Amino acid sequence: MVLEARGLDVTPGMIKKLVSVNDPESAAILEVIYREEIAHVAAGTRWFYHICHRENHNPDIYFQSLVETYYKGGLKPPFNTKARELAGMPASLYQ
Repeated sequence: MVLEARGLDVTPGMIKKLVSVNDPESAAILEVIYREEIAHVAAGTRWFYHICHRENHNPDIYFQSLVETYYKGGLKPPFNTKARELAGMPASLYQ
């Protein structure tokens, strides 16, 4: 939910860059990866919410505490909120 979600943030810009340097093949590969990452983030988000519900955690607070504990430097914008929302990851988790 951190690294794959970050992929959602940066991949559209990488695709645009590849198109601008006339590398449509690589851009097409990243398009596939991007769509698959939405499903990956969605699966992680569903499991995270399941565990939070089972263990009586507030998802927003718990996610932020896990990021603070295990991810050096914190989460940095810009965030692709549209793709994250498609994956079921609300902004309240990461902003």
